[in-house]
Amino acid sequence: MGEQCPDATLLTMTDSDVNMMGSNQLQREATDWLILLTSGEATRTNLLALQSWCRQSPSHAEAFASASRLWRALGPALDAASRSEERMARHALPRTESRPIGRRAALGGLLAAGGAGLYVLANPPLGLWPSLSDLAADYHTGIGEQRQISLRDGVSVELNTASSLNLAESGGVERMELISGEAAVAVGANALGPLVIAAAGGESSARMANFNLRHYGSTVCVSCLSGQVEVAYRGRTLTLAERQQATYGEGELTPAQPVDPAAVTAWRERVLIFRNERLDRVIAEVNRYRRGRIILVNPALAERQVTARFKLDRLDDVVTQVRDVFGAQARQLPGNTIVLS
Repeated sequence: MGEQCPDATLLTMTDSDVNMMGSNQLQREATDWLILLTSGEATRTNLLALQSWCRQSPSHAEAFASASRLWRALGPALDAASRSEERMARHALPRTESRPIGRRAALGGLLAAGGAGLYVLANPPLGLWPSLSDLAADYHTGIGEQRQISLRDGVSVELNTASSLNLAESGGVERMELISGEAAVAVGANALGPLVIAAAGGESSARMANFNLRHYGSTVCVSCLSGQVEVAYRGRTLTLAERQQATYGEGELTPAQPVDPAAVTAWRERVLIFRNERLDRVIAEVNRYRRGRIILVNPALAERQVTARFKLDRLDDVVTQVRDVFGAQARQLPGNTIVLS
């Protein structure tokens, strides 16, 4: 049986607390904004409207920042999740002239406004909603959305859930930046030249290859499915052959390791496959596809091993199985958030 949390931290955002926030109009409005953003339905228009709301006065900005801090009051588990999902790479590639006029300037103006509320808006805690930089990308997918992108001859990209991609070209070499998320990339024999994808300070380049790229937090994982992929990071390079994988980030580039392509690309078949994976890692992966948030606050439960296959259109089965198999307790909070203990 999962251990019950010994203190009152899980009571931070009960219905009664939300009602208490309602005694102040600004706090009510800030809470409404937070619930919208964590619902998974937020659009760039919503974020721009919230940005305007925060700018009305310092009190507006602080009200939103205060509402956001409630999510952090759930304990050390949230702080650890926040650190692991922090976006570390902010190195934008050169823009092409085909990029819509004014978009980059508009984004810069939005982020330059400052203030506590605007900082939270641009740096969402725990990745609970897309940042302005994500939504301003050339290509962006929402939570649970996948998108096929056909580029020049011989190059195609499929974006996974909650992913953002920018395009550029330099010296005849097509370049991309995976701002965040995951992409499956195919470079065919008829491609006009090499393809280079930047992410978190590193680059992956390929000719005639299929590979998968994951960029979450400060870590990037490159999986070569066919052909060869060259990975460069902080002056070091590594060539991946078919069915090999490497990870880089925080100053380290790992050696090539064998990988199962079926497990890596299962998301393209709308399923998630886990083999002897820690439960906390399973929950982290599920959260990328699910609207709202599943929060695991029991350290012993987090270490339990999971072998499972989940369909993306039935992710609530994860909570049911964790409760039934491991004896965990599940508590529903606003914004489709579930706390497992």
